[in-house]
Amino acid sequence: MKISKNAKSLNLQSDTTINDLDKKHTAKSNDSILLQYKNYLNSLDKEQMNNVRAAVLNYEWLFKNRDAAVCDSGYALFHQFYGSTYGHVQEQKPPILNPKRKIDFLQKIKLYGFKIAQYEGEDYYTEDRDSISPRFYSFVSPTMKLFLQQLTIETNKKADEDEGGLTISPEELVDRYVFWQRFGKTNKNFILNTTVLLYGTSYAAKLVTGTENTPLQIEGKLNEVYKKAFDYMFAAYGNEPFVQLYKRYYQALLKNDQTAIHEFREWFDSYENKDVLTYEE
Repeated sequence: MKISKNAKSLNLQSDTTINDLDKKHTAKSNDSILLQYKNYLNSLDKEQMNNVRAAVLNYEWLFKNRDAAVCDSGYALFHQFYGSTYGHVQEQKPPILNPKRKIDFLQKIKLYGFKIAQYEGEDYYTEDRDSISPRFYSFVSPTMKLFLQQLTIETNKKADEDEGGLTISPEELVDRYVFWQRFGKTNKNFILNTTVLLYGTSYAAKLVTGTENTPLQIEGKLNEVYKKAFDYMFAAYGNEPFVQLYKRYYQALLKNDQTAIHEFREWFDSYENKDVLTYEE
């Protein structure tokens, strides 16, 4: 039996209409899930660190079998919540416990995404993403997973956690800086680009000005730590345009040319809070 052209056209239109309705329904459903998760996070007390674990469990329930794009958006909501909670938890003082109780306490707060560190002999709470980030890996996109993996590595060993001194090797400082520069350039529409920018500028600032207790220059001479960093950066990543920008600055540091050093820092400061990830000479 022949099917008329009109009938074929009608079937095609029907299929298209159904597909469009499916897409609209999916989009509406995704929006509803994101709104539901946002409202749930807003209902949680950000001063209670155990609510981070509750937020993770709720995410796993809501975003199961959802596409990666909406899972990325859901994680972005969690990321903001975790950051806000961390801000409140930082203001709290960890309890003084005997060794056995302290071990139990540390294991418990690790599940909530926190740990205890020390600064000038005082205990304080800081991030611990080891038990948090992997819970999202099977939900999010490969790009978000890469972001989370790097973030976890870096927050577990901060670059200047020990009383303002640089606590990672010169090579690791450069590798981290280059990672965030490349990530930002490759993923310009990434949903958490503000965080990418923050990390990129943080490592750039350490290369440009040093840290409080690991200064860039000592009595007019380039600190050997940063000399190693620059030498490694030029050898390993010398073809990157953003790396080439530092060559004149490096020479100015070696010569202790304060005029050139000041000019470069002024130029850097003009970009630091704008678009340092994509600047070109």
